[in-house]
Amino acid sequence: MWVKLVHSCSSVSSWRQNPWNEASADLGAGKVAMLFDADINAYMQNVEGYSKESGNIVFTPAPLVNPNVKVASNLWAWGLGMNNASNHKEASWLFMQYFTSKDFIRWAALNANLVHPARRSVMADKDYVRHIRKVEGLEQTLNEQLENARTLFTPHASFFDTTNEWASALKKMVNGEYADTRQGLDELKRKIDNLLDKAGTSQ
Repeated sequence: MWVKLVHSCSSVSSWRQNPWNEASADLGAGKVAMLFDADINAYMQNVEGYSKESGNIVFTPAPLVNPNVKVASNLWAWGLGMNNASNHKEASWLFMQYFTSKDFIRWAALNANLVHPARRSVMADKDYVRHIRKVEGLEQTLNEQLENARTLFTPHASFFDTTNEWASALKKMVNGEYADTRQGLDELKRKIDNLLDKAGTSQ
């Protein structure tokens, strides 16, 4: 189904070259009808005056095959850190304190399009809730996703090798280089299993 969607709903010649930000821009420009990605991408396109489709973008939780199974969303976050060899530890610590403080995060959420603040107190702030209610479906989607969200990414020695194999297999499937997608997925599984074995990772 995914391969068929690529052929019928995208430019097959360029789909694999479009990074996430171009996919986001296509949504904002009205070139595509749906974007399945981190919510920040669609949120920025929906900011007033940011794109052609700003104000027209709606959020919804991802559909599930089994509606009785709770979705497990991946939390992706950037962090601030200080090098132990820093010659300016006090200044660095003050910098980190300021930009992670409740006051700054609340201001950024209300005034600088910080999509979802990393503080429960700000997420529950009545002004912030009122702010995100301007975007249809966003509050409901955030509440449903955050209920069962956690950091799912696990650092692994074979991460880049396995993801490169995955991307290569997708390209071959779209280009029709396999008899069917099952053949492509079976070959991909063998390659990934081999990489995991070499890394000493139990399957």
